[in-house]
Amino acid sequence: MKKVFLLFSLVFIIFLFFKTNSAFAQSCNCVSTLVVDDIGGAHHYECKPESLLCPSGGPCQCDPQHSDQPIPDCKPGTCLEPLQCSSLTNTYCTYECGALSNIRSASCPYETQVCCEISSRVTNNTDECVDNCSTSCVFGISLPGFVCRVEDGVCACYPPTNLPSDEAPPAGPIQTAIGEIDPRNLQGFIQQLLNLALGVAGGIAFLLMLFGAFMIMTSAGNPEKMKAGSELITSALTGLLFIIFSIFILKLIGVTILDIPGFGQ
Repeated sequence: MKKVFLLFSLVFIIFLFFKTNSAFAQSCNCVSTLVVDDIGGAHHYECKPESLLCPSGGPCQCDPQHSDQPIPDCKPGTCLEPLQCSSLTNTYCTYECGALSNIRSASCPYETQVCCEISSRVTNNTDECVDNCSTSCVFGISLPGFVCRVEDGVCACYPPTNLPSDEAPPAGPIQTAIGEIDPRNLQGFIQQLLNLALGVAGGIAFLLMLFGAFMIMTSAGNPEKMKAGSELITSALTGLLFIIFSIFILKLIGVTILDIPGFGQ
């Protein structure tokens, strides 16, 4: 039975090894492309990907091969691992990027979504969006932190990093009793609250354990007091472990399993 189990494990490991190698060995087509410099108008040819994304969702990387003449034959490019849209700066997974947004080569939770770089105001002049000015109309999805309003007859949506002056949060962090809080960073504020709550819970659990130990030492052989003290210590340890593991499980489910965008940042 042990030999069968070892043989099965070996076959499974070999299968994973070849599957991983085949994923990294994927290639993509590269074609000769004319590139014009912004300054001076000089031009040259480079090998660029025929399609920005590979079937696996990762970007296609080509050897540029700079040349003053058209490159007759470009070598196949390499498919890189997919980038997560949530790991890039000023990027959001949407169903429409809008007129002023750029599409980035990064993956989103759903195949029909695209990764958009939104760093400035995006407008939509359709009657539907003017009547219902929101990110759901402009980008096809609700985006938190954006400010959308009607300006000059169009629906204008501002990203959190470039809000209008009358909607922008305070310029800098605020000093409070629990530390420095930056209104522009809601996730950082929530992380501070979690750290504070964990510290307070740990302090309370430590005091309860001390009180339980004091009850045991002063019980003078009284079984009821000894039992009460031991139960208090056990309850304090159980509560502390529950808080620690609840945060761990929350991160495991939200980041590792569900991969909720922005959840682990």
